[in-house]
Amino acid sequence: MNVTLYRLGTETVALPDAAAVTIPASGGELEILDHHAEAFFLLAPGHVTVTGSGNGDPFTVPVEGGGCHVKDNAVRLFIDRQPATTPPADTKNPHP
Repeated sequence: MNVTLYRLGTETVALPDAAAVTIPASGGELEILDHHAEAFFLLAPGHVTVTGSGNGDPFTVPVEGGGCHVKDNAVRLFIDRQPATTPPADTKNPHP
């Protein structure tokens, strides 16, 4: 599945071919796998972790809130007030 992280007002990070995404949802931690049904979740403070993308190392992003939309085997994360972090150089999109 394709994962895209949108950090509001700054950058976009694309993580293709992810095996799973773990999110801190408002109702507790959730794991999203390939071909998940369409859904929208509110993010709670915690960490989003994407596994199985790119070089195989997990990619973890701290979040304070936001939303997660799952549709057509794609996960779009809209991260609000994310603490500063630098994604791996090969996944950075220079066009926010």
